[in-house]
Amino acid sequence: MAAATGTSPAVMDPQAECWLAQIPLEILIRITYFVSTPDLGSMRLSCKALEQRLFNFFSHEFFRKKQFMASTDSLQALIDISNHPTLSPFLKHVIIATDRPSRPAWSQDRNDPPRALFEVATADHTHLLASGGLRDMLAEAFACLSNLETVDIRDFNAESRTRDGQRAQWRSYGVVTLGNSTRSMPDLGPRIDHDPYLDELFMAVTAALAAAQARPKSLEVLVRNKKASIFGLHDTAFYIPRRLEPAMAPLLNGLRSLHLTLALSHPAKMRPFMFQKFLTLTPNLTWLRLNFVRTDPASIHDVLSWLAFKDGAAPLASIDSPPITLCHLERIDLGDAVLTGKALLSLVSKFASSLTSLYLHRVCLTGSDDGGGTAGATKVNAWVPCLSAMARIPGLGLRAVNFNQLQHSTGGWQRYFVSFKVAEGAPLAASWTCSTRVLTLDKALAQASAAMVAIWPPEPDPNAMDGTFERRDACCLMVSVANGVLQRTTRMRTRKRKRRTRTRTRKRTRMNENWGELERTNLAARCFRLVAVLGVGTLYRRMASFDTQFTIPRRYHVFTSLCSTTPTGQGICQRSRRPRRNRASPTI
Repeated sequence: MAAATGTSPAVMDPQAECWLAQIPLEILIRITYFVSTPDLGSMRLSCKALEQRLFNFFSHEFFRKKQFMASTDSLQALIDISNHPTLSPFLKHVIIATDRPSRPAWSQDRNDPPRALFEVATADHTHLLASGGLRDMLAEAFACLSNLETVDIRDFNAESRTRDGQRAQWRSYGVVTLGNSTRSMPDLGPRIDHDPYLDELFMAVTAALAAAQARPKSLEVLVRNKKASIFGLHDTAFYIPRRLEPAMAPLLNGLRSLHLTLALSHPAKMRPFMFQKFLTLTPNLTWLRLNFVRTDPASIHDVLSWLAFKDGAAPLASIDSPPITLCHLERIDLGDAVLTGKALLSLVSKFASSLTSLYLHRVCLTGSDDGGGTAGATKVNAWVPCLSAMARIPGLGLRAVNFNQLQHSTGGWQRYFVSFKVAEGAPLAASWTCSTRVLTLDKALAQASAAMVAIWPPEPDPNAMDGTFERRDACCLMVSVANGVLQRTTRMRTRKRKRRTRTRTRKRTRMNENWGELERTNLAARCFRLVAVLGVGTLYRRMASFDTQFTIPRRYHVFTSLCSTTPTGQGICQRSRRPRRNRASPTI
């Protein structure tokens, strides 16, 4: 009938008839929120209409923030994403992790494929750093990211991938493939003390941003792995060559947020003058975070005292840069710092007109100068007079002050924690937040001071004093310190002894399996010296005295191989072949 009338039946679109594509988008997003990543990919492949409806949600979750590492495959993926017409606008946060190829388990196979892939990955990583390929590939990618806001360098994987499990991590692109191919996952931490790898990444990233003329609002260097060797930016990482200053100045001038992890303690013991010059090129900062790792108090004092210099003040040293203004600074974060109350008050006083938030994390206050108290002489918590003096700073507009894991020092190397009493009978808290939403600043700081509970060293026992001996607590302290040093030394010696044993075992195994020409030559020299004195027969009988591992078959094999493979041995054998009399064969 349809053919007779010239009409065709309506073609049903299977994509439009999909019931999942017809439900509201909010419900669809809620349903897919609980789906794992592989299942979400299968769902997007099953229906084109469903893929189009979920594209923005999918791109925001998986491409708004992306982590990469210094390898050609990973950086090429970043370039491909930046050139993609629909995914490129979503990428706003680029993370460069400190992943490096990790050596796989030892293998004596010279044709081991995983070992070969590891050597290739190591060579690729070294070539990127040495030839400038890392900077070039990053610049090519940054030039195409129009919505880039944050560039982040970190040594950890964020455990916020809740879609795939409770502690699932966001890893660098290509790190799982590299780990499976080499049978060893790349490591994120430093390998030696004062490891310069973080400095190299920081200089390559900043140079790439300047070459690409990118203008991100935030530049971050985050370190969380607390090991014996800790990553941190040294003063040389902030060096800017003169040829790069015209391109670097607009980049740093456009920064609004700067998070740095500094490791300024260096054998050179120089003032951080390169860091000062770098910071003078960032006048529009609104958020400054400085975390100090493995930095001595003198270097911390140099940085904070220079930041606290007001306009017109003379620098302390000739290599120091002029005082920095930072008239737009609204938030200061300090972490793992040891400073005096005077230094903290001077820093807050300089930026009092614009500062709205102050965050102190694991900051140790030493009792001394103005506002710091004299905790060494009397039991006065150094934080109490410091907060009291902070509330009296004229023009201070702080709206939030956050304390976390505070410490105080009584003048020596020992540090003691400061906790907060939240309520009667409740356990002490390590953090406290002062907010001006309900109370004024002075009342909020006074409330925090009243809630502080400082831990003090134990009181000396006056009954234990004697005219000829030291106090009992001092002796106990010295004994405990000596025991700790002794135990640590014993552990180090045990580890060294085990390491030497393993090394000797490997060498002995290698020598037994591969009898090299050097060992044979040394043994031949000893044999030839004895041949001249004892003769061939006597030497053959006495070879057991050379080494306990020379059993009878072993002696025969070594002796015959030495005599047949070396010219000197062949000559001795020719000379020693004399007609024998009727006598018994030598006993072996």
